[in-house]
Amino acid sequence: MSQGAQEPLALLTADSEHNLDVLRRGLRRAASFAFYVVLAADAARAEVLRRLRAWSGSGGVPELRFFGEGADGAEEVARFLAVSDRIHPLAGAVIPDGVALVDTGGGAVVASLNMARDVLGKLIRGPLVLVIAADRAAELSGMAPDLFDVRAATLEIASVPGDPAPTFALHSAETRDRPQARSQAELQAEAARLRAFADDEIPAGSLADAWLRLGRAFLDAAELGEARAAAEEARRLAEGVGYTSGVGDALALEAQVLEQTGPAEAWEQALRRALVLRREAGDPAWTAVDLCRLGRAVAFLGRPEEAEGLLREAIGLFEKLGEVRGRAVALGCIADLLERRGQLDEALRIRQQEELPVHERLGDVRSRAVTLGKVADIYHAQGRLDEAQRLLEREVLPVHERTGAVRLRAITLGQIAGVLQARGELDKALHLLEREVLPVLDRLGDIRSKLCCETNMAIIHLERHAPGDSEAAAELLRSAGRDAERLRLPEAAMIRDLRRNAGLDR
Repeated sequence: MSQGAQEPLALLTADSEHNLDVLRRGLRRAASFAFYVVLAADAARAEVLRRLRAWSGSGGVPELRFFGEGADGAEEVARFLAVSDRIHPLAGAVIPDGVALVDTGGGAVVASLNMARDVLGKLIRGPLVLVIAADRAAELSGMAPDLFDVRAATLEIASVPGDPAPTFALHSAETRDRPQARSQAELQAEAARLRAFADDEIPAGSLADAWLRLGRAFLDAAELGEARAAAEEARRLAEGVGYTSGVGDALALEAQVLEQTGPAEAWEQALRRALVLRREAGDPAWTAVDLCRLGRAVAFLGRPEEAEGLLREAIGLFEKLGEVRGRAVALGCIADLLERRGQLDEALRIRQQEELPVHERLGDVRSRAVTLGKVADIYHAQGRLDEAQRLLEREVLPVHERTGAVRLRAITLGQIAGVLQARGELDKALHLLEREVLPVLDRLGDIRSKLCCETNMAIIHLERHAPGDSEAAAELLRSAGRDAERLRLPEAAMIRDLRRNAGLDR
């Protein structure tokens, strides 16, 4: 049965698709017992199980036995541990309902799995995949610390926020309620709960994973300070027990925060440290991802030749791995470089012929919208203003509004303002930036995008020449310049030149 033989039950995030690729490669390579924990709930969980069933017994993945769900499934696992034939071990197995293992019989089956850690390789000669909701994983690891110590990987799978799950996906997920995005109060309560754990109460690696999940939730909620604090705590715990992949994940999360807040040097340093760890671990998939991230950072910091070398290396690894999504993302970063060099036709070709078809084939609605936004930027640079505005308003903005992507919506509105500015509709452009873009970026703490918005607003004031425009431009450039200088961003020199050329450098 092929993966495409059934309609997807959920639209997964790009990181989740990458994690599923990692899992599939691990299942193919598992020549002996290997334990994988997959964190997924609701429609995302249904999609994970759909793919596991599709992979089973094909493409190098061994035949997987699927245990049942609920209390009956927990009892089935218990019977398997008690009476299994070690002469004929399973090729591989899936426990689809880790929550039921925790909740049934006071977790007795989990305790049995933990005690059987050293003999599981005789019962299952290949991979064992256990699927559990992320918010219950800490309980499972606390009940089975020995088993968790030998896990090959913990992989989180999530659906795109705000993307409505098909009714059949919810039915397949046992009609559990679909979780809503957690409020700030809920996230803070979870942080307090994690801090309350004693050092020996939960294995440090599992606690690091919990802090990483919380950090990503804080990042999604635009709580950047809390996200960085969670990443730093995860890194501290992972470093303490030699959990190398956890350290790399924590550094990558720190880098995501630093990309928005600066300092720029710290952003680059975090990415370089993560890349070193990925190379040392011999993990080509995550090495390629971090090469791509570092390439983007180096390009932003004004070193395009070095950036292109990193990106080309990432593309080579993605191609060896057969990872089409990663290759498309890396090619998109190459297109960014070409666009900055003025090679607009080649950049547009990559966007339209290399990137977009991949996102469309994978059903990645948000990545398609982001790429179309970059196509609109090229149209704008080519003077094709009608096409740029139509693409942004009809194809890009509705997706970000539907999926609740607040920051991407603000960035798209900023792009529309840029088109209006190019048309000479300065009042409309300024109104959009003042009312719809700058307040959102300020609230999100996205300092880099905020200072770019302030700079664009200053340029419009200087172009308009209305009473008070000079003073408004000066104040906006002072604010943007302070942040750019403090964070040591490349925009600082451009803002200084703009102030000087406009006679505002007083």
